[in-house]
Amino acid sequence: MTAPLLQVRGLGVSFPRAGWPRPSFLRAAHDVSFDLQAGEIVSLVGESGSGKSTIGRVLLRMQTAVAGAVALQGEAVDVRSGRGAPLRFRQRVQMVFQDPYASLNPVHRVLHHVARPLLLHGQATRSDVRQKAIALLEAVGLGPAEAYLDRYPHELSGGQRQRVAIARALAPKPMLLVADEPTASLDVSVRMEVLELLRDLQQQQGLGVLLITHDLAGARFISDRVVVLYAGQVMEQGPTRDLLSRPRHPYTRLLVAAASHLDGPLPAGPGAPPVIDPPPGCPFVARCPEASPRCHAETPAQRPLSPSHAIRCHHPLPE
Repeated sequence: MTAPLLQVRGLGVSFPRAGWPRPSFLRAAHDVSFDLQAGEIVSLVGESGSGKSTIGRVLLRMQTAVAGAVALQGEAVDVRSGRGAPLRFRQRVQMVFQDPYASLNPVHRVLHHVARPLLLHGQATRSDVRQKAIALLEAVGLGPAEAYLDRYPHELSGGQRQRVAIARALAPKPMLLVADEPTASLDVSVRMEVLELLRDLQQQQGLGVLLITHDLAGARFISDRVVVLYAGQVMEQGPTRDLLSRPRHPYTRLLVAAASHLDGPLPAGPGAPPVIDPPPGCPFVARCPEASPRCHAETPAQRPLSPSHAIRCHHPLPE
């Protein structure tokens, strides 16, 4: 059987915090496991602070994990030593950041941003780099491309800047694209255009895409599968249509209800996600309307509901 493009097992990330009378730690991710197949779009969803971006940074080797293992096409990825990613890895895995204005160098023109990775990763020569940069810009919907090559980032709209950032990420011909809230800083009118672009590129080039987002509507539109995070843990994961139409975890149902604006959020108690020195038990217990004494004492393990649907809950909701 062919190995998944990306395999994450038991990933853990924590940060020490100074304190008195004893130091503490912030747990950003704990026992995170999921797969991403070649040519598939998987969305990591959850509230702010759920660990989505941290996981993305670990997969890009921009952040160090304290536990777990990651494999790309069956080959182990060093996410725990703190060593920088080698050039070969950066060619295979690229990232699209949330704010294109911050991720593009304001002193360089569009041509520089697209040509540099083409040359660095051996995808172009000095003689043909301009034509290949034009082809990339055309591929992301910036045409005529000649009109954009000599512009600076501040001369572009937010949507145009994000398209340049996507073109730059595609230049090395990666197999995996990590998109961290790629539409969050854009006007509502252009968000769907960028999501459609990512979906079209994924279908045309066979890319694997990991979409990090808090936008359930965008996840429903673009992704094949959804992984729901809360307090750094995977609460539920499965095929997008099944999971979002019939959520089995109370937190997933809360997210779906809040996003739909139909019935409002589920009744839930107060409480922030327990990420600093987290106690035993389910991290969602303080807000969960289904909580029992077992939920306070015992941390639920992830278990399958079907071959494609898994949950971390002692009391799954009925379908």
